[in-house]
Amino acid sequence: MTDDQGRTTLDDWRPVFSLVSGALPADLITAIYPSFSNSCGLFAATLFESAKGGPAAFALAGTVKDAWLNAELFKTDATFTVTARPGANVIVFQLAEKNLPAVLKLSSPDVTFLSN
Repeated sequence: MTDDQGRTTLDDWRPVFSLVSGALPADLITAIYPSFSNSCGLFAATLFESAKGGPAAFALAGTVKDAWLNAELFKTDATFTVTARPGANVIVFQLAEKNLPAVLKLSSPDVTFLSN
């Protein structure tokens, strides 16, 4: 799922950029992938950088089915803390197939989010 820099390596990933606020509305997802209901699921990934590594606190708006940090499964809630490695990291969320959240938004004061 990720290479040693934490970047996604799947050929069929399609980029969808969040709004300036960091929010990813469902209509942006369905605009790029309208036939998602016929798929085996939707996944959203984001890259972030941790200056020193260690605990990083996040707030998540919207519900997700599963989540991985650097290919390791972890539990999410409205707020959660994970142990980031120094440098680039990737979080991947599996979205609910039937009920996309109206908005998916991940924020953290502890990391810098990256764009490809």
